Amino acid sequence: MSLAEKINIDLRNALKAGDKKLLAVSRNVLSELKNLLIRENLSREISNVSDDSFQKVIKTIVKQKNETKEYLVHVNDQEKIDIINYDLLYLESFMLKYLSDKETEDLIKKYISENNFEKKDFGKLMSLLKSNQGNEIDLSKAAKFVNSLLN
Repeated sequence: MSLAEKINIDLRNALKAGDKKLLAVSRNVLSELKNLLIRENLSREISNVSDDSFQKVIKTIVKQKNETKEYLVHVNDQEKIDIINYDLLYLESFMLKYLSDKETEDLIKKYISENNFEKKDFGKLMSLLKSNQGNEIDLSKAAKFVNSLLN
């Protein structure tokens, strides 16, 4: 069973159980997956979503939720923060596990020493990381490490 099909099952279970929180977040994900299918000109069958495409959609939704959460913290809306936290917890269960910060930093140091990268090679290093370890590391954290290491 694909990850996208698991979301569909979660949606049905949430409907049966009357779980409004799970229903809302699973509907949101299914909506984004169907939008992806439309953009890619594929049939609207959820099983056509590859796990790689699924991960990209989940990453995007998590990023949007985190941005929303930052705003909500700023305006101190605890009720909505709790909803976002629930959504993030659910969504992160589908995400691939990233390397730790230490492992990411060590990997970047290895690439820098092997390729003699300098500050001007930021883009080259990020491209190398994305193509080789795109699903293993958080690229936004990696960019911060690269900036600090390429001084």
